[in-house]
Amino acid sequence: MNKISRKDFICLSMASSLAIPFIGCAGKSTGAGKSEDQQSKAPTYADTIGLQVFAFRDMLVNDAPNLFKSFASAGVKSIEFFNPATLNEYVPIVKDCGMLPLSTHFMPGYVTGNWRMARSMNMAPPDNYHYENIIEDCVRNGIKYMGIAILLEEDRPTLDDYKRFAEKFNACGEKSKAAGIQLFYHNHSFEFEPVQGTTPYDEMLKIFGKELIKLELDVFWVTVGGQDPLLWLQKTGDRLLFLHMKDLKKESQTGIFNFNIPEDSYTELGTGMLDYMAILQLTRKLGIQYAIVDQDNTQMTDKIASVRQNCEYIKSLGI
Repeated sequence: MNKISRKDFICLSMASSLAIPFIGCAGKSTGAGKSEDQQSKAPTYADTIGLQVFAFRDMLVNDAPNLFKSFASAGVKSIEFFNPATLNEYVPIVKDCGMLPLSTHFMPGYVTGNWRMARSMNMAPPDNYHYENIIEDCVRNGIKYMGIAILLEEDRPTLDDYKRFAEKFNACGEKSKAAGIQLFYHNHSFEFEPVQGTTPYDEMLKIFGKELIKLELDVFWVTVGGQDPLLWLQKTGDRLLFLHMKDLKKESQTGIFNFNIPEDSYTELGTGMLDYMAILQLTRKLGIQYAIVDQDNTQMTDKIASVRQNCEYIKSLGI
């Protein structure tokens, strides 16, 4: 696959109008030897902290075993994949490193049948790999959750197209649920753009079956879209599955419904304008078990250091 950054990936699309104890990769942990106090201690988000690995896709191709080992050493407990066709290769490595293979994202073409833009970005699936194959690979590898990564522009030219997608997604949710897999939707900011007196997100939520389609709320993109993440957490609490996290540079402009934001908008947790103490206190109250770091971009030279800083911040909150 040619190298393509998240920013290039998104700009191209716009232009086309449960914790497992960490034991390293060398052995297994039984949890034996823990004191009663340790065993009875309530889990925190640091005990289950997830990482979406999209930003590391080129590094994964070069040396997946050592990269996953680095994630575990940095404090990551759960992994969210971005390419379901790689699950059979990567899941055994993740398990060997003591982390939980939690979920996978996938491209919208598996639902909409539109692959033109994905092909132009070298993001199309292998031949004869379809939605049913994702379900099979999730079942085979013990992954219980799968979700749409992004709706490309060709999938959503009008509000009616968002609605048609939501209907198709429900049908996909029926298939996933029959196999014991929960389907979810991951947002960006474009879903919150006002149109015809409503927003695409509001309209899709009206259509999504509450048990068929859960939500992975990316509070960074909610904020970029000029929305209050705490309000949306409260509004969608009974439908929330996961939280997606990165921080937004202080004093950044919001109310933006595309991806034309400065590269330095993306910053590590606790260094930007999002109140993650309040956010995580609310998600804990709502019963959300997994908070997933999705650091699309970093100004840090060492990307593993960025992962470690995010994990240490979450640990420092004690939530």
